[in-house]
Amino acid sequence: AQAQLAAGDAETALATARQAVDMYEALRKPEEPEQPDFTDALDGLGRVLVATGRPADAEPLYERAIEIAGRISPPDALKLAVLHARQAHAIAARDPEGARRLLAESVADVRARRGPHSRLAASLELGPAGAATDPGAQHGAPLAPR
Repeated sequence: AQAQLAAGDAETALATARQAVDMYEALRKPEEPEQPDFTDALDGLGRVLVATGRPADAEPLYERAIEIAGRISPPDALKLAVLHARQAHAIAARDPEGARRLLAESVADVRARRGPHSRLAASLELGPAGAATDPGAQHGAPLAPR
């Protein structure tokens, strides 16, 4: 979906990302816990929704992905940090201060686990002029201006 989005085909990207989420949900038996890989599908759909101007639709996807990732034992702290940063990206327009708080927590968590000079932490931090960037965005899409 991300390649389709980068190629400018937002409709196909959205359909592909939704199909991935639907496939995971269809294959999971009700008595089974959601699998860790499902967070990737939720994240992919969330990224497409944010990129196509529908961040409010992405918020519950990130909440669900974070909840699933937090249940994994041991939790994947770096995945959680990236999901929190992307959640911050989704809420930035309606809650810039909340987005900055989530982003700061993500950066602190990554620095604690990867060291103060982590490239991932740097990619999550506030960029030029106080704009945060989306981790994984091709050219560091702005998160929220100050």
